[in-house]
Amino acid sequence: MLDALIQVGFDPVLKPLADKLGWKGAPTAGIGFVLALAGLPLAARGYLLAGIAVLIVSRAVFAFAAASARAAEAKGDLVLADILGAVSLAGYPFALALAQPAHAPACAFLVFGLTAVVAAAFAYPKDGRAYFSVGGADIVLVLVLGALLPDWLGPIAYAVGLLCLVAAGVRIDAGRK
Repeated sequence: MLDALIQVGFDPVLKPLADKLGWKGAPTAGIGFVLALAGLPLAARGYLLAGIAVLIVSRAVFAFAAASARAAEAKGDLVLADILGAVSLAGYPFALALAQPAHAPACAFLVFGLTAVVAAAFAYPKDGRAYFSVGGADIVLVLVLGALLPDWLGPIAYAVGLLCLVAAGVRIDAGRK
């Protein structure tokens, strides 16, 4: 939901900046992935805000990768950025579950929902590209809320997991028609 707004607003700025920095699709996506993985132990050890801050930086790097790939019409680089971004995002509910074991079932449900929405996006692409109705920016917002409001992590994770499952169902239904 938020990804489309961010893309429209930031792509015109990110593409020239990525060109100036020499950041291209696939290598930049790899850097974003490594950064995201580096934040997982922080979040898992209870340094939730630090882990989420690293995730936000990694998402910015992914945005550079995606903007560069879209401008170059490099579909393979764009798909790679989508896959690496989705995998790295799925690690954060797992890390939050380790940091807050009481919310582990809710975090597992969120990972389940994320998996469903990603699978539906790749199984039924829109305009030849995976379309995430619940995107990375939405999940980052949820993770930030979960870190800032740890007592609400369970209900937030269940609600967003359910939203992901509904979004996956809608995507599959639309794709089959």
